[in-house]
Amino acid sequence: MYLLLRVVSTSVSWFILGPSHPWRGMIVAWGTMSIVPAVPASAIVRRLPHQWFRVPDGLLSLEHGAQASFIAHGICFAMHVLLAVLALFSKHPWSGALWVLLPGLVVHLYPVLLQRSTMLRLQPLLQKMRPADCVGY
Repeated sequence: MYLLLRVVSTSVSWFILGPSHPWRGMIVAWGTMSIVPAVPASAIVRRLPHQWFRVPDGLLSLEHGAQASFIAHGICFAMHVLLAVLALFSKHPWSGALWVLLPGLVVHLYPVLLQRSTMLRLQPLLQKMRPADCVGY
């Protein structure tokens, strides 16, 4: 229900304000940022190949949290990209696309890069903790 409310409110504001309104990007950023906890990232992480997250990483719970955050913010940033592409093909192409995309860089792409950096530091610790036969799990 919460996700449906976020989708509806974000969609309605798209048509009321238009993609080139400065608040449009903030509404999209707030909407996508508010759904990060609702994205079933843990379930998605379990179904993806572990190689996608194979970077120098460490403690199991921290690794799992970093992977889940990576997925949730990545999905939300993809929404920003898709809405920016949609705005490019509307009557307000560049300004609309920029107002939608720029807030997504800060609230979603930066956390994706931050989690990737975290995983880079954690993997050497995990490799020391695991037996040699479990390294490629």
